[in-house]
Amino acid sequence: MVEPTGTYVPANIARLGHHDRQARPPRQGSNNGRAYPDHFYDYHVWTCWFLLIYQENFGGVIAISRQQFEKVGGFSNVYFGWGGEDDDFYKRIIYQNYSIVRYPAEIGRYIMLRHERDSRNEPNERRFDLLESAESRFNIDGYWTSNYTIIKAHSLYNGLIYWISVAV
Repeated sequence: MVEPTGTYVPANIARLGHHDRQARPPRQGSNNGRAYPDHFYDYHVWTCWFLLIYQENFGGVIAISRQQFEKVGGFSNVYFGWGGEDDDFYKRIIYQNYSIVRYPAEIGRYIMLRHERDSRNEPNERRFDLLESAESRFNIDGYWTSNYTIIKAHSLYNGLIYWISVAV
């Protein structure tokens, strides 16, 4: 997600959602994060019986305001392969003194569809070292330092979703 202020996402979009492509709500009516506008939302994802593996476990499915995304700088650009980027994002959120709301599992529940790990997305062996030094990069690394070209952009479902394909 690198276009919070770009021309492809209308200015009246108040909340940005991010979820792993294999995460799906088990039923319609899952809360989409509108109840508390000044908080981040982290939903319970079925990977470990909807339990947090560790307190800072964050990601899978999140909802944030455009202003929050801009203030924390979005996601870091130093993580390649699998692992670390969600934990880095969590640290950015806490660094800016934002709260994270975790709805009860019976409300904010998502199911992770079974899938094989992408063979081209090997675990990042440097992820723990990068996380240790994450705070030192918060002001110099983020969406504003992303280098990409937009290939295609369009809205779906009457503007509910904006799909932006990029080349990096």
